Amino acid sequence: MNNKEMFDLYKRNGMLKTYTAEMRIQSLINFLIEALYIPVKQARLLSRVDTKRIKHFKIDDSEPINWGDLKCNEVIKLNDNQYKAIVDEASPNECESLCEYLESYLKSWGWDVVVETEW
Repeated sequence: MNNKEMFDLYKRNGMLKTYTAEMRIQSLINFLIEALYIPVKQARLLSRVDTKRIKHFKIDDSEPINWGDLKCNEVIKLNDNQYKAIVDEASPNECESLCEYLESYLKSWGWDVVVETEW
């Protein structure tokens, strides 16, 4: 059972009364974004982008991304099974590898999501 199937099962059985699919997708995207960082032992910074992880996940490090504030703040339901997620702090139409990274993991977990970026 993949992530979406489990979510749907819990939803049908009344276990997720206020938790929506949009909220789940947003949480998953932000989890995937956090996976690109590594913790640091500094008072003002908790983490920084891990260039090894960026490379591992095949994200082009030349894409215009504000790594300091990158996050998903909005998910919109397009139809019964498809969603659009907006990731803030990355240049629109210029972050193909970041979007591909996010979309491919979401798809593997059963979610049909198109990811778009915006400043």
